[in-house]
Amino acid sequence: MQKTLEQKGVTYEDWLLYEGLRLKNLEYVAAAIKRGVDVNSARDWLSDQPPLFMAVSIDKQDPEIVRLLLQKGAKMATLWTPKLDLDRPDISPMQRFMASAAAKE
Repeated sequence: MQKTLEQKGVTYEDWLLYEGLRLKNLEYVAAAIKRGVDVNSARDWLSDQPPLFMAVSIDKQDPEIVRLLLQKGAKMATLWTPKLDLDRPDISPMQRFMASAAAKE
């Protein structure tokens, strides 16, 4: 797996961050940040989503992780824009909130 990640240009820190997001593991996310992961340029090797977008997705919400990412400077508008169709039924309240916050940036 390490070789696959390296071939895709994924660092250990990026992997640790996204594994933490997938598992809702605050310690993994904090460790990735402590090791220097960029909370805006990191990309998930499976979905290419920025960390904050993934953190507020419907099945992965964890307010503590979202708070930590925001404290470390994560921006929702890094890849995703609030101009997306927010009337879709699969958009969560947290995603709507983040979209309104991103629109104010």
